[in-house]
Amino acid sequence: MKLIKAHITNFRSIEDSGEFTITDLNCLVGKNEAGKSAILDALHGLKPYRSFSYDKIRDYPRRFLAKYSERHKNEKSAVVKTTWALSESEIESVNEELGDGVFTQKEIKITSFIGSGNEWDIVIDQKKCIQEAATQSRLNAAELGQIKNIVSTEEFVEKIGLLETPSEKLTNISKQFKLYRKNRASLKAIDILEAFMPHFFLTSHFDRMSGEISLTALRTAKKQDKVTPGDQIFLDFIEYAGTSLEELDDASRYEELKAQCEGASNDITDEIFQFWSQNDAISVKIELGEGRSGDPEPFNEGSIAKIRIENSNHRASIPLSERSAGFVWFFSFLSQFKQLSKTTGEVILLLDEPGLTLHGKAQADLLKYIEERLLPDHQVIYTTHSPFLVPAQKLDKVRV
Repeated sequence: MKLIKAHITNFRSIEDSGEFTITDLNCLVGKNEAGKSAILDALHGLKPYRSFSYDKIRDYPRRFLAKYSERHKNEKSAVVKTTWALSESEIESVNEELGDGVFTQKEIKITSFIGSGNEWDIVIDQKKCIQEAATQSRLNAAELGQIKNIVSTEEFVEKIGLLETPSEKLTNISKQFKLYRKNRASLKAIDILEAFMPHFFLTSHFDRMSGEISLTALRTAKKQDKVTPGDQIFLDFIEYAGTSLEELDDASRYEELKAQCEGASNDITDEIFQFWSQNDAISVKIELGEGRSGDPEPFNEGSIAKIRIENSNHRASIPLSERSAGFVWFFSFLSQFKQLSKTTGEVILLLDEPGLTLHGKAQADLLKYIEERLLPDHQVIYTTHSPFLVPAQKLDKVRV
């Protein structure tokens, strides 16, 4: 599924964006407070990579909030209406289940609401679906006569259930339709296509990996669902490295786990340097150890992980938090992206002011990375104020 159009209404600062097209690369530019970030947040709610949902109090335009019930009698407010292009294989996946030619739409619409989630606009020829099932089961004339006026799979299940002695073939078809959600072929088609719908992954220039982590405190925060964005990026990193918080606490495997983390950091750093033209003498190092009593809480006890940047030119290393914010962001972004690619597959990337702290030349490097590494497999929508991140040779990708 490929997102090709979007239309956002009644979301934060946006009353009505108007419908706009979406391609593989999409650069959103505009003055501060124009609603660029709001567009990304609205799209994020369609199918977020991590937990996120619209909230009436937080997200509905505050100036209209007192009249919400008056403006929306059913208590539902449409946030984003989207149009998606389907591939031939996705269409075929539906027809393999429901019958040849039952589903022929090449585009579908999905609307996401405050108050009720997503609603799909999809057309299924349910009568043909029943006919295809009847043909496959080789129903006789009498059986065909019993279902002659039935127009939906839901009605089929109901009518067959009322027959005193339905034939074995009719019973088997009814059992097949009962496997569909609410016995509806249209809902079965949605369930099939929903598996092809990409997740939306949102990150901003503020999201950077924590440089020092108390593994004990992080385990507690994780159980309480209070993990900070910086610590979540660290979790993504160690999961990409093939380990976990619990394993990092295992002192008996120190060398093995450290090697795994260093291998992952080297992999990410090597990829950065294919595009990073600022300084090729730096590398990321992971240190695992125990907290010391003189350190500030919560780093004064239990297992501690420290991420440091080593500069071979200066023969020195410094904590990640003291390194160039631009490099830290780039490393943090790739840590997230590598892990989600490993576990999630296709995603639509929503980048809010990516590389804001990067030098102009490094921003051009980032744009090159987006075009060469991300676009072959993912759609990318990002906001920027920087001329270095505007694709000058592809101005048709820019939305003002």
